[in-house]
Amino acid sequence: MIRVFAMSRRNAFTLIELLVVIAIIAALIGLLIPAVQKVREAANRMSCTNNLKQIGLAAHAHHDTSGKFPPAVLMPYAQENNDPLTGGAANPFGPNWAVFLLPYIEQQTLFVQANTNSYPGTSNLQDLTSYNLSWRQVRGTKIKTYLCTSDSGADVPFTDPTGRPRKRNGRAAIMPAAAAPLTPTTTSPATTASITRRTKV
Repeated sequence: MIRVFAMSRRNAFTLIELLVVIAIIAALIGLLIPAVQKVREAANRMSCTNNLKQIGLAAHAHHDTSGKFPPAVLMPYAQENNDPLTGGAANPFGPNWAVFLLPYIEQQTLFVQANTNSYPGTSNLQDLTSYNLSWRQVRGTKIKTYLCTSDSGADVPFTDPTGRPRKRNGRAAIMPAAAAPLTPTTTSPATTASITRRTKV
């Protein structure tokens, strides 16, 4: 008598096969993530490089128009070797380079709103309470040209009402001009005093 043995057909993966598939997928993901991050960072680098180029062109356009580059920051009250004045960000400092470049990066409306000609608005430059600071109303406006997408803190606005820079790693952190166009640029006292004397309004 001939016996016929029917072969049973599997309907599912075994546990070992399933684990192997999961391991292969995990390995592929592990290889893919760094590649995606590299592509993203390359795009960010290109964007930041283009922004820097635009800022450089804007600075030269400012020079062509006014015969000088924009000041780091206006401090008409500054005195050389007097750090409480030149280094005190809580003092009534004026517009900085980021504000003066606004017309050259397609932000003319914001520049008009800042009305930099209203600063300092006083003839008594040593009276720090008499300064017209209405130009600061544009502070907190985000400007794409001044942002670097690789900077995780670039979208945090400068909100200290006293004007003091925030601390980061023990040093005064300069907020991106896009997040806070009127944040003072940190310069040495001598450099700041020299700049402000040349740009006094």
